[in-house]
Amino acid sequence: ASEAQIKRDNHHDSIMLVQKDETSTWDIVGAMWANEEDAGVQMLGCISIEKRVTEGGGEATIIPAAVSGVTAIVNAMKNHPNEPAVQERACSALLALSPSDGKREASFAASGA
Repeated sequence: ASEAQIKRDNHHDSIMLVQKDETSTWDIVGAMWANEEDAGVQMLGCISIEKRVTEGGGEATIIPAAVSGVTAIVNAMKNHPNEPAVQERACSALLALSPSDGKREASFAASGA
């Protein structure tokens, strides 16, 4: 396989990964960091993080999202300032992560949000 084909396959794999319900928050964030130049992966990653937090996964979902997700979401916003879909979905994800519960506040401070 050519390098271009491998890159396309990696892109497709990441797009599919961040949309699967069984994908862990850690893996979604990892895919966002590995594909930070890809607006589609960033937007879908933000949607997936928001979905996990709002649909209630308890601490098993909120802690990974707060620890690593906030920084990945802010990074998506910084890397795609002219992509309205990324900006909108990132804001929605940050809003979902914003309630004060003693677990999320430090991540917002550390992320530079």
